[in-house]
Formats: sequence, C-alpha cells, structure tokens
Amino acid sequence: MKNLYLALCAKIADTAAITADEVSDKLIKHIDRYNAQPDFMEGNIAFHLPAVFIEFPQIRWETLSGNVQRGQAIIRLHLVQYTLGDSSTNAYGEELNEKTDALRIWDTLDELHKAVQGFGGGDNNFCWAELQRTGTFSDIKHNILSVDVIEYSTVLTDATAAATLIVAPLPPLKIEGEPVRNLSPNPPYLPGANDYKI
Repeated sequence: MKNLYLALCAKIADTAAITADEVSDKLIKHIDRYNAQPDFMEGNIAFHLPAVFIEFPQIRWETLSGNVQRGQAIIRLHLVQYTLGDSSTNAYGEELNEKTDALRIWDTLDELHKAVQGFGGGDNNFCWAELQRTGTFSDIKHNILSVDVIEYSTVLTDATAAATLIVAPLPPLKIEGEPVRNLSPNPPYLPGANDYKI
C-alpha cells in the first residue's frame, strides 16, 4: 500500500498549472493521507492550498493461491481550495475577474482528474490496475473552503506475503552401465555427446 500511496503523491505533485502570466507552477501545494483534515481547518490552516488528501476507505480482499491476494479498492482524493469570489452569472465589470478566479476551482479539479485517471503501476510484489473514476461529490460544510471529493476504483494485487518457491535439485539419474545424467534444474541441464538419450 505504501508504494501506491507514494506513487499517487508523486503523480499528483507533478501536475502543473499555467498561471495568468503563462508560467508553469505546481498545481497542488500540499499532499497527505486523509485524516479528516478539512473538518479542522477553518481557523487554522497549517499548509498551502490547493491541497489533496488521499483516502483508502475500503478494500475488499480475496486470497488467490500461495498467499497472493487481490483487492477491489476505492480511493478518494479530497481536493481542498479556497473559495475565491463570486461565480454567479450576475458577476460583471470588476467582478468578472473575481468570477474567473472563482471558476478556477473547476480547472484545478479537471487537471487533478486528468493526472490520475488511468494511472496504474507497481512491481512484482504489489501492483494496481489503472484507476477509473466512479464518482464525485462536494463537501459543503466549510465556509471559506471548497472541498471536492473524486472517487476512483482499482484492482490491487498483493504478493508481499506469498511464499517463496524453492526448487530442490533432483538427484542424478544413473542407469546401470550408462553415463550419469544430471536432471537437476540447478544448474540447468546442458546435453553432452555421451548423455543417455531417452
């Protein structure tokens, strides 16, 4: 699981935003594991926004063979941003720039999704299938903050507890009056001119 979390952090951290003066900048300023941080942020925000908090709310595991497990997983990304200005259709004049800033919340949400949708990876011990978005919703309990949640599904394969297969060498095969033939896979059998042919 740690590999998946770290890979997601790296993928999200690499997402860039184009600022008003066309300069590329990091889109997401803070990434952490979800621990209900948005519920305790109103008066004391100790990190830069926008922030993403990664949650693994549920994984249903099934055991395959040799202690290899497959899990149906849900991953939630909590995107926390400041609510900037008035995004209503009544905004005009000087308020139009304020409206543009307010609507930038949607741009950030779209860029985050583009970075994560279809992201898969891992190694021989732990891997995950491409993430697929399954839902989005807004957490509207916060006054000055916009909190949007994007939910993804994936399939995990965990072989970290799998038993290591040990191949024991086979004893040499000896047929009376014939040369000794080693059938052991360790070292690999290389046929020679004097070997007995079966």
